[in-house]
Amino acid sequence: MVHAIHSSSYFDNENIIYLGNPCGYIFKMRDRTIYHMGDTGLSYEFKNFGELEKIDILLVPIGGNYTMDIDDAIMATKFIKSEYVIPMHFDTFPEIRQDPNVFKKRIEIETNSKCVILKPFESF
Repeated sequence: MVHAIHSSSYFDNENIIYLGNPCGYIFKMRDRTIYHMGDTGLSYEFKNFGELEKIDILLVPIGGNYTMDIDDAIMATKFIKSEYVIPMHFDTFPEIRQDPNVFKKRIEIETNSKCVILKPFESF
């Protein structure tokens, strides 16, 4: 479990309810290491994860507004240097509308990572 930069509360009438620490996960499955960033903003700390672990698959938010946008997600991918990157947390409502194909095109030009865009319920 690793730190994520995101709020973690909601309002219940006029009370703020704390929901715990925002986080992401780095886990190993068979011969792969996967980093699910969760809802997070960009942090230079991600560079450490890329240096300490060989991340094979990175799931990175691109929606902006509440998380990283495409520019920040590309920077995070450059820090981590994963073999594959999967964009997430976008297009579920208007404030986080992004085109994952723009992300894919830029990732494949600006990094050595391969981008995989998944449809809902699809697996990789």
